[in-house]
Amino acid sequence: MAAVGPRTGPGSGAEALALAAELQGEATCSICLELFREPVSVECGHSFCRSCIARCWERPGTGTTTVPRALPCPLPCPQCREPVRPGQLRPNRQLASVATLLRRFSLPAAAPGEHRPPEAAVAGCVQHGEPLKLYCQDDGRAICVVCDRAREHRAHAVLPLDEAVQEAKELLESRLKVLRKDLEDYEVFRSTEEKESKELLKQMAAEREKVGAEFQALRAFLVEQEGRLLGRLEELSREVTQKQNENIAQLEGEITQLSKLSSQIQETSRKPDLDFLQEFKNTLSRCSNVPGPKPTTVSSEMKNKVWNVSLKTFVLKGLLKKFKEDLRGELEKEEKDKQRPLLGTGLVCRGQAKQEEIEDRKGGGSYYCRALGGADLGPRHCQPPPHPLSGS
Repeated sequence: MAAVGPRTGPGSGAEALALAAELQGEATCSICLELFREPVSVECGHSFCRSCIARCWERPGTGTTTVPRALPCPLPCPQCREPVRPGQLRPNRQLASVATLLRRFSLPAAAPGEHRPPEAAVAGCVQHGEPLKLYCQDDGRAICVVCDRAREHRAHAVLPLDEAVQEAKELLESRLKVLRKDLEDYEVFRSTEEKESKELLKQMAAEREKVGAEFQALRAFLVEQEGRLLGRLEELSREVTQKQNENIAQLEGEITQLSKLSSQIQETSRKPDLDFLQEFKNTLSRCSNVPGPKPTTVSSEMKNKVWNVSLKTFVLKGLLKKFKEDLRGELEKEEKDKQRPLLGTGLVCRGQAKQEEIEDRKGGGSYYCRALGGADLGPRHCQPPPHPLSGS
């Protein structure tokens, strides 16, 4: 322990506090950072608690403390790393007496449920012993009034500790408002995604019922075409569901990340001032790295595929109606008429219908009526379903 020189006539309570802090520092173990308990000195002159030095020289991997006299080889001093002999530990009774006296004059531990005033929790400056009531913005740490007058901080920007805390909290609060707004946007995106996906799945279910109803009477004849169309519907349903799950998972991941970050900000804001000031910059940096919200919706390509299937269903319904009428009429004719193709009149002109379809593709749904051989199917059969991207 370094000798503490006598000081005469302290001019203020600050000097007395600094002297007490210096004396307490000399009587503090550098390992456990508490007042010495059963101090011992090693050959280099440094002192430690007997239990602390024993733990430092514990055999690696054994989990048991080694008796110092059982170690013949020199070991490094925990403070200066100079080789010392473990068997040469000397009890330091004077240092033990000083630590005992300081322990008698120290504040007693707070009883369970006892709340001390905030002034008692203000940390003191290690160098000067004064309370840490200022914050140096250049160095990013709390300082005392003596440090503020020192040359080191003379040109630095210094604020009162409570003002620095308030300024930092206001900055984090502004970031928190942005995060909350982003959370609201993500919630809207998720709701929109769920609504559009449900509408598409509902439309798929309705189309499935119509397809099944149209094929019910002639299922044996149209089983291949029915299976192909239903298979496409199932494929689209899986694609819509898969896309929905991917988008929802992505949105929920972003929501979880933002919620976690918001909780961390709130937890940081509730910490003591010194801990808060040490952590708020890292928390602020994480806020700045959060990307802005981007909406995810069912793609236009998927909607167009669904509309194409709906259009095929519309055409199929008209064709089946005309086909059943023609088939019924053909079966009632005489036996000689059975040699004619059953798909008579306009339905056999597939090449002509295809040509009209190509020529009139820009004309809406009129070419579907002409493809049916010019038969008058009424407005219900000659009006295709509206395109989902047309806004109608």
